[in-house]
Amino acid sequence: MKKKDCFRKVLLCAVCVLAISAVHADSYADAVELFRTNKPQEAIPLFQDALSKGTASPDIYNYLGLAYYQTGQMQKSFETYQIGLLMPDTDKRTLYYNAGNVAFALGYYDRADELYTYALTKDSHFAAATLNRANARMKSLQYEWAVDDYKTYLELAPETEQRGNIEKLIALLTQQMEDGTLSNQNVTQRQMGAIVQQQIEESLAQQQAEQAAVQAAQQAAWEQQRAEEEAQRVAAEAQAAEQKKQEEAARRQRLLQAAAAALQNSAAQTNSSAGAEEVKDYVHDEELD
Repeated sequence: MKKKDCFRKVLLCAVCVLAISAVHADSYADAVELFRTNKPQEAIPLFQDALSKGTASPDIYNYLGLAYYQTGQMQKSFETYQIGLLMPDTDKRTLYYNAGNVAFALGYYDRADELYTYALTKDSHFAAATLNRANARMKSLQYEWAVDDYKTYLELAPETEQRGNIEKLIALLTQQMEDGTLSNQNVTQRQMGAIVQQQIEESLAQQQAEQAAVQAAQQAAWEQQRAEEEAQRVAAEAQAAEQKKQEEAARRQRLLQAAAAALQNSAAQTNSSAGAEEVKDYVHDEELD
């Protein structure tokens, strides 16, 4: 009896552990769902809970960092990426890139340059990191290196819609560097040509708009995929319901057939018995004769 009670307790504990794990897993999945539906503020506490329990995917550092970024919590975003970079199995390429974006937004252009460079050591063909490093180098007045990065970006992304804008910026920078208007030493933002500064701001604004458009397209694609999956699920449920209905109808049909067969057998046995009694009576009459 004691052994049975012990077994039951162990089984109950195991069920509880599985239930708790399922809740945590659902919590992380719910957080991802909220994030993908543009609800980062609501997703943050669920990401934090999953992170504290250690039940989430390594991708959580990217998700949480982006959620902080989207809600204007830049310092927390940067710290989250830094922690993620120390963890095993995380996407270092993306973490370095996103951390660079936060550093750029905070005005730490040299640090952003460094982080984009780390991202490029993970993937030398990372076009977005190359472009953003060029922008960071523009902000920190490293014009020659910025031009090199802009040229590399055009090689990596030849179909970019910003090609004309970037080519114009490269030409302006190159011309002013050749004229001695710009140099990499002792040049302040005020000393830059007005047209170059305007071109830089326009370029950065267009790049941000392009990135926002890409994110919007990704979101739309994800929502479309989700709608298709939902339609498939509804169709599958309808098909399963119809199959179940047909199986139930077939089962009832078999029951009716079995009942009918049983009645027929009962009737046949009754007729057989009656015939035997008649024969018996007939034989009995013959014996009397």
